[in-house]
Amino acid sequence: MITEQRTRVVTVSIIALLLLFLPLIGTYQSMRAELKINQSDINSNIDDLEVFIRKTVDRLAYGIYLLKKRYNMTRMPFFPIYNYKTHTLEGLTAASISFYIYAFAITGNFTYLGEAMLSAIALEEYINEKGILQPFDENGHIKYAPTSGNLFYPQFFAWLSHFNPYFLDIAKKMTDAVIKYFISEYGLPYKAIYPDGKPSKDTVYLPFNVMSCIALLSKMYEFTLNETYLSTAIKIVLSIFQYLKNPKTGLLHDSYKITNNGIEVKDNFQRVYSAGLIIGNMLYLYLLSGNEKILRLLKDYVQSVKKYFWVVDKEGVSHWAYRVYVSGNIAWDTIETNFFKLDYYLLLYYIYVERDPVLLERIITDINSTIAYNSRNYIFTHSPKDFTALIYGQLSSFVYLVTLLKRLGYADFTQWLIKHFYSVVNA
Repeated sequence: MITEQRTRVVTVSIIALLLLFLPLIGTYQSMRAELKINQSDINSNIDDLEVFIRKTVDRLAYGIYLLKKRYNMTRMPFFPIYNYKTHTLEGLTAASISFYIYAFAITGNFTYLGEAMLSAIALEEYINEKGILQPFDENGHIKYAPTSGNLFYPQFFAWLSHFNPYFLDIAKKMTDAVIKYFISEYGLPYKAIYPDGKPSKDTVYLPFNVMSCIALLSKMYEFTLNETYLSTAIKIVLSIFQYLKNPKTGLLHDSYKITNNGIEVKDNFQRVYSAGLIIGNMLYLYLLSGNEKILRLLKDYVQSVKKYFWVVDKEGVSHWAYRVYVSGNIAWDTIETNFFKLDYYLLLYYIYVERDPVLLERIITDINSTIAYNSRNYIFTHSPKDFTALIYGQLSSFVYLVTLLKRLGYADFTQWLIKHFYSVVNA
């Protein structure tokens, strides 16, 4: 139940937003019942990618909003997790807070901001006295099970603090719990913890759990300037290269377990998107901290990725390999649009650290190869066996990449993206 205090928080926050963003209200048109994007919608804006993205996100977000109303999800503004095999709800995810924040930031639509605030307030009900976000079932009931929610949501509470400082206190409480309960004695995080703070001994994955932890701590440092957050993020990176690095190739094992005897490496390979996320998080951390050791590790790691991930496949097409053994041998050379995560962060590395012409050439070559592949099959495929999957991380990475390349004048894939984007959205 929303308390009187929380009601005041929302009221004050909305007033602050009205004062800050009043000019936007007059420019925003009323919601449309028709969500389908037609080819005619984009012909007039074929070169205006940002306008197109804003319009597309608006329709996608409003579609989610309508689904929530249809299935009476107003009591708990979370997204249902739906099992397509059993056709049943398997629980709820709190991702609505981040979804609606992004939707508001892109569109300026206050409906989405209100939904983000409602999600944050509802989510607070599940944070216990230790600062741990407790897991809940499909009925919203708290259950005793491992949870990793603290790794994903504090920064979104912090973002809402732009409009009311109340939310920053929640964010700091959750982040402090990450440092106290998630970080092992080896400097690497656990995958999850129980509501009482005990760690889960499950396998920890580098691209998912560890990168989320580093990103959270880096972002919270940016919000708070709390040096503990920054130093903990740096310690995690140093521990990654201490325990997971192959000394010959410089590549990293993609998963590990924390046992009574220490760190036990699991996967003997690295995924392409794992490499991208590591580069992105290390770059962000270096730009925040100016730490020279992080910079040296980043430069060496980029050279390893550049050397071992690039492949010319059996059809003579050049692109990044999807998986590479830490020994340097190719494990899987299929073309997949997860490459865009690597391309995007390599482009940022190229801009901020080292203007390596070979790196830029490979980024553009990889995009051309992947576009050609997907044009022959389906757009934004997840793997050769699943041509219908739309992985939103891939799509967003590609949009970021195309936008940045165009702004810098390196390459322009805008027309191709806009012409193909609308069919994906309608699907």
